[in-house]
Order: sequence, then structure tokens, then C-alpha cells
Amino acid sequence: RRYYRPADMQLLGGIKKLLHDDGLTIKGAQKLLREHGVKHVAALSQPLDEALRDEEDIVAEAAF
Repeated sequence: RRYYRPADMQLLGGIKKLLHDDGLTIKGAQKLLREHGVKHVAALSQPLDEALRDEEDIVAEAAF
């Protein structure tokens, strides 16, 4: 079983936003990470508790 730190999940959320919402390529996201740093990309993520609520809503909708 894997455990992830909240900071890691924030970073993943920021990367997801860049790739899916903003339409960046993987190379573009890597460049942004190099130029602006991990904290900048992590700050782009929605708050973790909000992301968890969204996931719970999706699971609840799928159950019906």
C-alpha cells in the first residue's frame, strides 16, 4: 500500500490542472516546473479537501 504526503497530492493536482484544464503538454509542464518551481505548480491545485468532496460526489452519483 502506498501513502502520499499532502504536499505530493497538491503537486499532482497542479500537474493535473496544467495537463487537463490548461492543455499543456508534458514537456510544457516540465518546463514550468523547472522555471517556476514545485511550489508554484502545487499552488495551482484545488484544495485537497475540495478535491476529496468532488471525488465523493462522483462516487455517490455513480452509485445511483
